[in-house]
Amino acid sequence: MILVNLSPLIFCFTIGQTTDIHVPADVSDAMVPIYTLRGMKVATVKRSEVFQYLQTLPHGIYIVDGKKIGR
Repeated sequence: MILVNLSPLIFCFTIGQTTDIHVPADVSDAMVPIYTLRGMKVATVKRSEVFQYLQTLPHGIYIVDGKKIGR
C-alpha cells in the first residue's frame, strides 16, 4: 500500500489489484449515430451494422460513437 500525503488531501493506493472493463450486453446492439467532420448527422444505425453502412458512404472521415473512422 502506498500513502501519498498532499496536504490537506491523503490518497491511499493498493498495488496489485486489477480491474476489467465490460460492455453490457444490452448496449452492444444499440443505435449509434454517424456524423461527418462538419457535424452533420448522416445516419443512425445499429452498432453491429456500422461498418457495413460505412461502405455505402463516400470516402472520408466519419465520427462514430465519439471516434474518428476513416472510409
